[in-house]
Amino acid sequence: MGRKRRFGISLNENIAEKLDAICSVLNISRSAFVEDSIEFGVKAHMHYTVDHECEGILVAIWPSSSESASTIERAIELRKSIVKFDTHLHSNNNCVLIASLKGSSKEIAALHTEFKKVRNSAVIYVPFCELIEENKASQ
Repeated sequence: MGRKRRFGISLNENIAEKLDAICSVLNISRSAFVEDSIEFGVKAHMHYTVDHECEGILVAIWPSSSESASTIERAIELRKSIVKFDTHLHSNNNCVLIASLKGSSKEIAALHTEFKKVRNSAVIYVPFCELIEENKASQ
């Protein structure tokens, strides 16, 4: 993996308590958990920095409301060329959208960004490939 770099972070007490509980259950250090979480986040977003054809699954969850639903529907309609399949369901007063996407990473990033604008939404995109072989081995 290479050389490690140290840095400090400040967390809301509520998040820190949850982090400690997770680390205790998983029997791992905070550093290991944070590194794993950041690595996952970087892999999920780094590919947006290099325009390429991409394929993956996007999951979005947001509180049910007609305003939020119409925002999501408009975003899907604007980018329907990259949406290969989607399904919308409800669970505990939340809307859940699962979409299979294929197309320009820029278009996928734009859709991701539109979904994040929905108040209290959680959005995750999981690409089916690593960042184009880790950006062609950093060129």
